[in-house]
Amino acid sequence: MVPFTPPYAAMWNIQDLCEYLREEEVVHRADLLASVVEIPTQLDGHAMLIRWEWHRPLVQIIQVLAVDIQADRLALVDQALARLNHAAPITGYALDVERRYAYFRLTIERDDRHCITVGQLNRALRSALAAARTGHAVVANLVGEVAVVRAA
Repeated sequence: MVPFTPPYAAMWNIQDLCEYLREEEVVHRADLLASVVEIPTQLDGHAMLIRWEWHRPLVQIIQVLAVDIQADRLALVDQALARLNHAAPITGYALDVERRYAYFRLTIERDDRHCITVGQLNRALRSALAAARTGHAVVANLVGEVAVVRAA
């Protein structure tokens, strides 16, 4: 395989994504059958997930903001995330009420060749992490967690 040369090298599948992360020495764990890569972030230990959709031309970047949100705080968190989505330049804040966790999701649409470039991925990762830091600080304050956000 030819080494990836940012920003124009193409990634065609989850295996290419994993190879790129290895080349860049990014700590990650891959579940190739589920088409998901997990990257630890310095956002209170919550992971970032990259999901390579097989049935749709999408790559999703999901950063968990808070887990095990108390039932009596769900409506408050939901309202705060809605306000963040209204004010944020990049929207994608969400709440999974059943599982009681908040997250930020950014979706990259693969091109007509069904690939994404290294540049697209890197921009999306930076944007998702920046937005997640903002959302995490808000959600952590609402659910009583200590917001620990370090530069990544």
